[in-house]
Amino acid sequence: MTERVAVAIVGAGSTGLAAALALHAAGVDVRVYERGAKLEALGAGITLWSNALHVLRRLGVEEPIVARSNELHRGETRRVDASVLAGFDFAPLARELGAPCIALQRADLLGELARAVPAGVLKLGAELVALKDEGGDVELAFADGRRVRAAVAIGADGIRSRVRAHLGGGEPVYSGYVAYRALHDCAESLVPSGLAFETWGPSKRFGALRVDRERVYWFATLNVPRDSTDDRRRATLSAHFGSWHAPIRRLIEATPEERVLRHDVIELARPAELARGRLALAGDAAHAMTPNLGQGACVGLEDAWVLGRAIARFGATPGALRRYADARRERVERVARDSRRAGRWGQIESPLLRWLRDTSMGTLARPLLARLVRTTLARGVASLDALE
Repeated sequence: MTERVAVAIVGAGSTGLAAALALHAAGVDVRVYERGAKLEALGAGITLWSNALHVLRRLGVEEPIVARSNELHRGETRRVDASVLAGFDFAPLARELGAPCIALQRADLLGELARAVPAGVLKLGAELVALKDEGGDVELAFADGRRVRAAVAIGADGIRSRVRAHLGGGEPVYSGYVAYRALHDCAESLVPSGLAFETWGPSKRFGALRVDRERVYWFATLNVPRDSTDDRRRATLSAHFGSWHAPIRRLIEATPEERVLRHDVIELARPAELARGRLALAGDAAHAMTPNLGQGACVGLEDAWVLGRAIARFGATPGALRRYADARRERVERVARDSRRAGRWGQIESPLLRWLRDTSMGTLARPLLARLVRTTLARGVASLDALE
C-alpha cells in the first residue's frame, strides 16, 4: 500500500526534525523518514549560536533545549602556552541579538526535537532506495517495502545524501585535516563553565568547552593525508598535544579510548542546487561545511524554518521550493566559504605564515574575526524573515 502525504522529509537529524515541526505547526501534512531503527546523534558536542536559538524559539522548543545546555559567555583563541591570541565576550552579542550562545550534547538536541514531533510523524527504519520525480507526485521507495507519494520531498539526509545524489549533486571533498572529538565526564573544573577555548599550533588545533555541569566536549584537528587511519587515538593525541597548556593533556588522558571519535573533515566544494522540481535539499545534504565557525547545525535550522514558511505560504509546490532556494542560496554559500577560510587560517603549516597570523591576531585579525562572527549571526537572524 502506498502512503500519501503533502511533504516527505528524508532524514531525522536536527534539520529534518525542525522542518517537520515548522510544517506541522503550519498545518501541513508531513512525515519524516529515517533509515535508522532508532535516532542516533553522530558526534559528541555541538554549539548553537543566537541564530539557531531564534529558530528553536519560533518552534517552541527553546526552553527544554536550553535547560540541557551550558551557556557560553566567552571564547578564546590561545597559543600553546595558554597566552590569549584573541578573546571574544559573547554577552554583548547575546543582548544585541536577543539570544545567547549555548553548548550541549548532540544527543540532547536531537532527543528534544524528536520529543516535540507529534506521534505518527517520524517513521524509523525507513531507508530510501529509490526516488522518482517526473512531474506529478514524488514517489519514494524504501528498503522495507513501504512506498510513499508526496507533493514535495525534502532531502535532509546528511552529507552522503541520497536525495542530492538523485539530483546530480557533487560528492564531498576532503578539507586536508581530520577531527578527533570526545565527551569527557568531568566532575572536576578542568574547563570553566562559560568558557570555550581553541588553541592553535603548527597545523593543528585543540579546543574544549562544557556542554553541561558534568561533561566537557573537546576536539582536536590534525593535517593528515585523506583516508589515513589511527588505531591508537589517545596516544596520537598525547604525542601531538601532550606538551600544550593545561588542561589539554588531562582531558586526553582521562577520556577512554573508545569515546574518542575520529573522522575526515569533509565538505561540499560548493553548496548543491537547493531545489529542482518537487525536490529540495536542506542542512548538510545541501551545504555540508567545515565546523570552524560552529554554524553547520545552525544554518541547517535556518533552512528548516525558511523551508517551513515557504511551504506554509505557497503550498507544497515546486514554486514554494524555488522561493526557499532563492532565499537561502547566498546565505549558505557565504557561511560555507567563511568557514572554509577559517579552517585554513587555523591549520597553517608554514612557520612564517603562523607567525604572521599570530602577530596579527592582536591587531588586525581580532576585530575582523569579531565582526565576522557578529555579521554571520545577525544575517542568520534576519534571514528567518526572508519570505515575510
